[in-house]
Amino acid sequence: MPPEEIKRMLALSMAPAVGPATFHRLMDAFGSAEGVFGAAAAELTAVCPQLKAESLAAILAGPNLRDVRFQEETCMRLKVRIVSDRSSLYPEPLRTLPQPPPFLFVAGAWRPEDRKALAVVGTRYPSGYGTRMARELSSGMSEAGFTVVSGLARGIDTLAHEAALAAGAHTVAVLGSGLDWIYPPENVPLARRIAKQGCVLSEFPMGVAPHATHFPRRNRIISALSLGTLVVEAGNDSGALITADYAMDQGREVFAVPGAVHQPGSQGTHKLIQEGAHLVERAADIIRLLQGTSQAVPARRFAMSGTTEDSGVAEDNGVTEDGGAPDEAFDLAPLADVPDQEALFLIADQSDGRGPRFVDKWIPVRESDAPTALESAASGLDEEARSLLSLIGREALTLDAIAEKARGKPRFRDAAPHRLLAGLLELELKGRVKRMPGALFRLA
Repeated sequence: MPPEEIKRMLALSMAPAVGPATFHRLMDAFGSAEGVFGAAAAELTAVCPQLKAESLAAILAGPNLRDVRFQEETCMRLKVRIVSDRSSLYPEPLRTLPQPPPFLFVAGAWRPEDRKALAVVGTRYPSGYGTRMARELSSGMSEAGFTVVSGLARGIDTLAHEAALAAGAHTVAVLGSGLDWIYPPENVPLARRIAKQGCVLSEFPMGVAPHATHFPRRNRIISALSLGTLVVEAGNDSGALITADYAMDQGREVFAVPGAVHQPGSQGTHKLIQEGAHLVERAADIIRLLQGTSQAVPARRFAMSGTTEDSGVAEDNGVTEDGGAPDEAFDLAPLADVPDQEALFLIADQSDGRGPRFVDKWIPVRESDAPTALESAASGLDEEARSLLSLIGREALTLDAIAEKARGKPRFRDAAPHRLLAGLLELELKGRVKRMPGALFRLA
């Protein structure tokens, strides 16, 4: 496929409010990205009646080569490959998705052998028991030749990746942001290690910051890359249950680790077991069920209820402004080592040597006049999260205002800015805080 067409495809995939569903509908109808950009407004709306005005205007204006160039420069600087779904480098299991990502941004390498994989997910705040089980099970699966797939989040995800690396095995991290916005920021070194011993990938272009709506969407990729999904501790509102739900829809196996009945982290896993997930005590329980399983053969399915509704077809994938603290670049094999010419290999100046950014460019929140709303929002949170939530109200403040209020609290007096920002995003993911236009936060 000509490089110019691949660039047009990339531009189409990044057009405002054009998600995977719209992208594939347009490509199927017009045969190529060149055909899409050459179509008239009436033709486009006939194919996609729900096409938003901003999307229509962007397509009629032609491919945005400035955005493409930004991707070229950033990917070359970080030694990240952009892989089209037309490329032989594209992970085969993702082709079975109803709406596969048109492009993947990949640091490291996904191998065909990685089809023998297990997704390991769970709470961001595991107990000692959950920590031990995540390590033991991930290590056992790695030693048995399985690739561990997870989402680089705090808690179970981090433990799973680290256990796989310690076992000398491949591990795959799927992000809910561009690869230049590693989240959480303390996992930047872990991301580098994974890229050397597996791969870090995302469907989100460079410059896209982590956002609450992105994480459920990326979960469908975690489950699709794996023969089964293991949930090691999860509350009833955990994102891990979304991954399990996707796994069931995709015909994959679902496994869950039982726990103490009064532990909040056991509620989600016990619910999965009640609804048909395999109870797991040791790695051998999983291996026995997955031996000989292929993603091409649907696994046993079961009905699940009460999990978060699918938001994996969100149509917002715009590129945000560049920013963030410089860091050392990924140390990966040269792009020229990869022979497939259908992957988009990009050339740009590498002189600045910048690498993955910390998420340090956010903004804001305000004090609550409604104690009942605050009490409701704080329910079930740990002490640090409750303290941070107490700084937030129904009206939005700037980050500077939050930081100023935080200085008056002993817990946050010496906190680095990224700690406050990470805490705000965690609260947003839990649905306790709402981000407003202009990057402002208030109580949800």
